[in-house]
Amino acid sequence: MQQTAIVQLVVDEASAGMRLDRFVAAQRLVARDGTVLSRSVLRRAIDAGSIRVNEQRITPHYAVRAGDIVTIDARVFVRRTTLMPDADVAYDVLYACDDFLIINKPPGLLVHPVGFDHAEPTLAHGLLAHYPEIATVGEDALRPGIVHRLDRETSGVMVVARTQHAFAFFKHAFAHHRVRKTYYALVHNCPVPETGVIDFPIARSVRGDRHRALRTERDKHAGRVRSAQTAYRVMCTNGTLSAICAMPRTGRTHQIRVHMHALGCPIVGDALYTQRRTQSYPIARHALHSGTLAFCYANHLWRFSAPLPQDMATLWREACATTAVKHSIYYAPDTFHKS
Repeated sequence: MQQTAIVQLVVDEASAGMRLDRFVAAQRLVARDGTVLSRSVLRRAIDAGSIRVNEQRITPHYAVRAGDIVTIDARVFVRRTTLMPDADVAYDVLYACDDFLIINKPPGLLVHPVGFDHAEPTLAHGLLAHYPEIATVGEDALRPGIVHRLDRETSGVMVVARTQHAFAFFKHAFAHHRVRKTYYALVHNCPVPETGVIDFPIARSVRGDRHRALRTERDKHAGRVRSAQTAYRVMCTNGTLSAICAMPRTGRTHQIRVHMHALGCPIVGDALYTQRRTQSYPIARHALHSGTLAFCYANHLWRFSAPLPQDMATLWREACATTAVKHSIYYAPDTFHKS
């Protein structure tokens, strides 16, 4: 049946115990364009707060109970299910083969649309303009070929699948931590110790959807708590500003940002996790860059890298200006290596 207004569903006894996203998907809800809303679309609607339980924002993993009232916002049914290519979206292609692309994402660019009334051009729009074959790659037409993402303000290396086989491969590789990622960041203060592994679980904060909290007595959280580990190393420091590399061993939302905040060394420019009284620096975003990506594919080891963008390079030199560099930072001259 065509849906055009707010929908309320009452959970019956037979459905009790189902995950919320599975319960809603089982209703076979139909968008205005006649297509059945997929589970992935409904899951993001739940994350965005457009699907609620008993008027409360909840997670897709919530186990529904008999008598629960599930409310679905009308915007869910008018959400676009396809993207229009946009050749004006700027990004750099570091490498391209028949199976995948390696992208150097600029800061300030969203990877894919969010929400249900999103009109802003994204990397996905730009990719479709030059690589139309990815339109059918993946699990969601609004995320064509996208197997992982970077935050809007984070720059650097990303992989995009051009075939369904490559998509399945990379999806599995990321899920099982078989892709090695190195990030570079500028942080306030100097982490102690200067080399180590941060092992703090992360959960959604009670402050809102965009925040993540550590599971400590002082960090209030809601929903599922997930393990998170980040190895890090101080590259150079002047005491108040430090250049670090971070190697996440898990892939939680905002993981590096939350973990550096936990050490008392929030990332420079991070408005979400940095206190207002912290010293400011001349950068218009959080200073986090995806520097390298390495993985095995088709019996080869691939390593790709992207140099620091100018805004971070300037601060990096400032951090290293008054002290000796503790560790070198290496970028392959051709941006990728295959062995």
